[in-house]
Amino acid sequence: MSGGAEFDEASRREIVEKLKAMGAPTEVIERVKGKKVPKAFRVLPENAGAVNVFRAAETQWRSVSVGMGGTFLAGLDYAALPAIFEALEIANRAKVFKQLQVMERAALSAMREERGD
Repeated sequence: MSGGAEFDEASRREIVEKLKAMGAPTEVIERVKGKKVPKAFRVLPENAGAVNVFRAAETQWRSVSVGMGGTFLAGLDYAALPAIFEALEIANRAKVFKQLQVMERAALSAMREERGD
């Protein structure tokens, strides 16, 4: 099956609301509404800590105003990470932080691509 399975409608609404809260452009939100994407994927055990931190930090994106050009996401607010690491009982914080930065750069790149930057 090409393109993967579709999200159920409740999941799709939740994702759309999160995109709106992060300031995602309207065209990105509209694409998500109609896009077929996988519901689930396997996370390798060595990446589980970083994925959990990334998901826990979903409300910790820094947005920057660019005047009439609107806003864009600059990256995660690293000041929030110690509390997240503590709450999730992350042991190897240096390793997980490096993995998190890889995920952050990939997310920023994907968002820029979606915006057409």
